[in-house]
Amino acid sequence: MTSDPLGGFCDGGLPEFLQGSWENAKTILKLNGISRHPTDEQKYVVISLSQPIVHTIHAKPTGAIACDKECY
Repeated sequence: MTSDPLGGFCDGGLPEFLQGSWENAKTILKLNGISRHPTDEQKYVVISLSQPIVHTIHAKPTGAIACDKECY
């Protein structure tokens, strides 16, 4: 994986208040911290950088995503 898996934040066109989340996402990708859920092909498990847990993310057919109750 490259040293900057998402590219530069300024290139993403997102509002500035999301820069911290962008940096966290880059860190998670660099750590290979996301993988398919073992029993549900529409879900992923993602490490948390702030808690000793993993999050379960549901990728819905509509393209929407939903996080488990541990996400804020």
